[in-house]
Amino acid sequence: MILKIEPEFRNLLPPLSKDEGSLLEKSIREENGCRNAIIVWKGLIIDGHKRYVICRKYDIPYKVEKMSFPSKRDAKIWIVNNQLARRNLTNAERIGLARRLYEIQREKGKLFIGEAEQTASAVTDTVNARKEIAKIAGVSETTVQKYMKVVKSGDTDLVDKVENGDVKISAAYKVLHQRKVETILEGSKNGNGVNLCDTALSHILKLRKMYRFIKEALSAEAPSAGCSSIKKYSKSIWMRLCGF
Repeated sequence: MILKIEPEFRNLLPPLSKDEGSLLEKSIREENGCRNAIIVWKGLIIDGHKRYVICRKYDIPYKVEKMSFPSKRDAKIWIVNNQLARRNLTNAERIGLARRLYEIQREKGKLFIGEAEQTASAVTDTVNARKEIAKIAGVSETTVQKYMKVVKSGDTDLVDKVENGDVKISAAYKVLHQRKVETILEGSKNGNGVNLCDTALSHILKLRKMYRFIKEALSAEAPSAGCSSIKKYSKSIWMRLCGF
């Protein structure tokens, strides 16, 4: 049975690394054959793209399982959820998948609201996006925030290492933070040769005092909120003040 590979479906999933692809090919050819069925919707593969390519290449038999969905968008949601259910994903891969799922679900929701409501919904999406993505991915909001900073940094090499699991999100974020500090120090002298490090240090100390003040104020005004919530919120404000 000839199946079709839909790039829009295939690109929803993180690609296999070279080693992972080689191991899968070796397993199918030399050991077990294609044990898992290729899952399709209307003749389009939604799970098993690499297995299908390998089986076709070496003329290895494979099973096909058909699924039914109301729309292409619903098929996409299934694809991402199915991938998220797997255990061998890095946090970066989970966040990437969660971002795609969030965007798909958001677009689906907008089909059922009017134009005036879409504007308000877009604002709500912006405010809650990080929280929702963190919930879907099963990671903290801080991890999502750090991941987004890495992705937006423009450092493709660092991003690739994070996506492949070679570098942890927290470690990549520290690299970016260190670069920012070094940039500040390199530009710490003005045209007259006056050292600006003391000025920068003064601003940092003021920010730290502001951070403590915010934390104490939150603790005093909202004692029932819980220490963890207060700490998370005040830390978020601190990171924004520092430009991260």
